[in-house]
Amino acid sequence: MRLFLGSAGVFYLVIVGCQDPADCSGFPGFQPEPIDGLCVCVEPATLSESGSECICPNGAPATTDGCVTDGGVDARADGEVGDADVSDAGDTADSSIDVNESALPNLSVACADPEDVVGVDDRIEIMATVGSLGAETATPFDIELQMFSAAESMWVEIGSTRVVRLLADETQSIQIVGRAPSFVERGTNQLRCVVDPEGVVEESSESDNTNELSVFATGAPDLALERIVAPGSMNCSSRVTVDVSNLGVVASSPVRLEFIQDLTESGGGGGFVDGVDIPAIAAGGTFTGVRDDWQGLGGGRGKLVGRVEEPFDANSGNDSSERTGIDFEECGLFAR
Repeated sequence: MRLFLGSAGVFYLVIVGCQDPADCSGFPGFQPEPIDGLCVCVEPATLSESGSECICPNGAPATTDGCVTDGGVDARADGEVGDADVSDAGDTADSSIDVNESALPNLSVACADPEDVVGVDDRIEIMATVGSLGAETATPFDIELQMFSAAESMWVEIGSTRVVRLLADETQSIQIVGRAPSFVERGTNQLRCVVDPEGVVEESSESDNTNELSVFATGAPDLALERIVAPGSMNCSSRVTVDVSNLGVVASSPVRLEFIQDLTESGGGGGFVDGVDIPAIAAGGTFTGVRDDWQGLGGGRGKLVGRVEEPFDANSGNDSSERTGIDFEECGLFAR
């Protein structure tokens, strides 16, 4: 028989067979050596109500290896640590919070310049080489082809392709097809291909997600002065509007529309009187300009002629228009 020390100093008398009184190691969960002649459970185990065994905090009987603590570490009778060092458990938990950047993908893209185009709606086709360094991508992402709009001072998407997946250190050659937008200009146009523009893939670095290139457009604009709207009687504050359209295949350059007063109908002369600034007009676009502050008008009856010229205009036959039958009041520079 053997005396066991339970909680609150209560002693239990248990018949455990014929064993050396100095040895408690034959009983699971107990210290191998008695303390003051008593067998004591190894913490965190405690003596059961019957006094015959050691019980772990989770209610399971202690084994010869002790109890498994909440941290997943075996507390053994000899004081050694089993699967992990308890003193390092906190460090292990902290390190799991940090993001391991080497486990993240690093996307990259390289694109080649496309062939020349004529103008708006022409097909722009490029080959993009996209890669993922470090790790595979688990999320589908896009590769966009963008063109810079000088008028809007921004990059505009003109085509895109979806990439479903890239394995670690894999590269793929992917075709991207776009269309020349209405703001494409004659000459060199800035392009760029951008991998994952929406940022759906968490990356270790986004420094190489963009590759710039260019496309050359050979077409020309065609500015046409559609009409001049002016009152039948004009003075220095009369409102005159003009409608200018671009019938060409590329955007026009900013130009100035000139007005000429012609008084030959009433026996007078004529000459330049003022103008309206016309901004760049996209292919197929129209701009309405207004003038209501004239620097000088001669008196008499005649007409107001407007003329707009673009350096690379494809058709100069529609550059001018006129408003006839106007009675001009002498004012401004010509006023006496």
